[in-house]
Amino acid sequence: RGAIEQLVKLINGENIEFLSFCGDLTFVRKVKYIAALDYDTKALIDTIPELVSIAVHPFNKAELGNRCVINGYGIITPRITTKLKSSLKSPFAKLVGGVGSSCAYDTLCSNLYQDTFGEGIFCGKGLIDVNAFYTLCCGFFPSEQILSHDILEGSVLRTAFAGDVEFSDSFPPNSTSYFKRLHRWIRGDFQNISYLAKKIETNDGEISNPFRLLDKFKLFDNIRRAA
Repeated sequence: RGAIEQLVKLINGENIEFLSFCGDLTFVRKVKYIAALDYDTKALIDTIPELVSIAVHPFNKAELGNRCVINGYGIITPRITTKLKSSLKSPFAKLVGGVGSSCAYDTLCSNLYQDTFGEGIFCGKGLIDVNAFYTLCCGFFPSEQILSHDILEGSVLRTAFAGDVEFSDSFPPNSTSYFKRLHRWIRGDFQNISYLAKKIETNDGEISNPFRLLDKFKLFDNIRRAA
C-alpha cells in the first residue's frame, strides 16, 4: 500500500521518498488509473483495457462524499484464478489449490456481495481511481499499523467485482508457505476489529467512523470465517 500511495502522490505533484526518477514525468501527471498487481499476479490479454472500460462508464464513475465513495466505484477488481502451472507444482498444490484456469469462459463466476449489494471486496489486485485514492486514502490510515489494508481501502473507495475479467495468481507450493500466508491474513483480519467501532484513529486524529453497515459486516465476516 505504501508504494501505491507514494505513486499516487507523485502523480498529483507531491514530493515523495523515491530515490530517483527516469524519463519525462509529464505523462505520469496525466495518469487517471493504476493497475495494482502482486509480483506473482498476471493480467491476461486485454484485461486492463476491460477494467478501464468499466471504470470510465458514466454509471461507474466514483462520486466522493463523507470520506468515502458514495456512488460509483473507486476500484474495479477482477476475479482471481490459479495459474495452471502453479496448481500442478506439487502434490499439496494439486490437493488444495484446485485446477488452474486455462480458459476464462470455463470459470465465469459471480460474487455474493456484488450480486446482493452491488459491490464487492478488494483483494489488493485491480484498477484504482487515482483521484479517489488520493482524496480519500492518502494519509487516512495510520502508517505502519495496518496489515490487511485492502479490505479497508476497498470499503472507502467502494469496489466493483468484474467476474468476466480475469487475473491469474500463483498458489503456494507447500503447506508451510500456505499457512504462513493464511496466518498473516488472519492476523490482519483481527487487527481490523477496531474499524467496527464508532470512532476510528487516522493520521489526523480520532474521527467518526465513515464505514457503512455493509463495510463493517465485511470486516466481521472475515473474522467469523477465520474463527
